[in-house]
Amino acid sequence: MMIRPLKHKRILITREKSGAEVFANKLKERGAVPIITPLLTINCLKTHFFQTAATLSMYEWIFFTSANGVDCFFKHVQKEDVRSCRIAAVGSKTAKALEKHGCTVHFIPNTFHAEAMAREFFQKYTPSRPVLFVRGNRSRRVLIDRFLEKQIPFDCLHVYETMPNQSIQSELNRQLQQHQFDFLTFTSPSTVDSFIQLTEEAHRFLDQPIVCIGPTTKKRAKEHGFANIFVPEQYTIEGMIDTMQLFTHRKDE
Repeated sequence: MMIRPLKHKRILITREKSGAEVFANKLKERGAVPIITPLLTINCLKTHFFQTAATLSMYEWIFFTSANGVDCFFKHVQKEDVRSCRIAAVGSKTAKALEKHGCTVHFIPNTFHAEAMAREFFQKYTPSRPVLFVRGNRSRRVLIDRFLEKQIPFDCLHVYETMPNQSIQSELNRQLQQHQFDFLTFTSPSTVDSFIQLTEEAHRFLDQPIVCIGPTTKKRAKEHGFANIFVPEQYTIEGMIDTMQLFTHRKDE
């Protein structure tokens, strides 16, 4: 019988509640023991932008850089409202969220982060009409800056805000005090920031093995002093799990 490399490995999941269960279930399939402590809360924002569906018809492209942005956006509109627009998604998770709302995704980069999205998009397309960016309050400026450089008109629509989950602080610190974790996982720079903010004596965990979903999250972790950082080749939850499994397998050899 093949021994699963993540069997009994205790892994902290810090992502927001909406995606934490999916992550946890995938880890359980590999034999791991996931502990969910969602360090972020996502709040959809009210907006008067969508008073008429005609508002959206002026845009050639709508860019989505997170599944949260998709879900909050479609609290205001129906798929028919965007039928005249082309849709861009930063990665597979965002694309799946769009497909659940009945949308066709016309562009997705080969590498799932904003830098690659901008580079690969302009290798294929030059919009002739304005572009709409669907964003959160902590979204990065990478795409915006690239469109400014190209002098392509755009609008930004903030549909959600990401906030530290203060209500989880006691539970987080209880888990960290009572258990030794094999990995901490971070799926955004905001989860790293919230961990540092909410953890008592956070410096004690800076040598802990952590897995970051991509280079932007890794950069933030390094800025906070984390030293033992792993990043998957594919910037997905599955990639993070594969990275943990590979590291554990090599460590146990």
